[in-house]
Amino acid sequence: MKRFSIIGALYIALAPFAASAESAAQTIADGLPWAATLPGDRTVEMTFFPDGSMDVNAGLLSPRMSWTPTENGMCLEGGPGGTQCVFLQPTDTGFVGMDGDNVTLILAR
Repeated sequence: MKRFSIIGALYIALAPFAASAESAAQTIADGLPWAATLPGDRTVEMTFFPDGSMDVNAGLLSPRMSWTPTENGMCLEGGPGGTQCVFLQPTDTGFVGMDGDNVTLILAR
């Protein structure tokens, strides 16, 4: 019985962290455009849809991409660099996507 209580307490303690990542992906995937800043201060417009598809408006280069939620963020698929997964950190204006210690994506509205 003690083991179940410890596992149950751990699950309850960690549940908000799992929910926050899921909520971040749900918040981002609302079908409205985000101003995205990429490495090198390049800016594009990204629109994420709940079905995993996304529109990228990058001027002449507008690749077809998709996204999938992960435990702590999302993976972007189909871009010029291949699949890239980021940890999503909420900010006052949107989200910062981190790959390790590197900021790889800033989403703002």
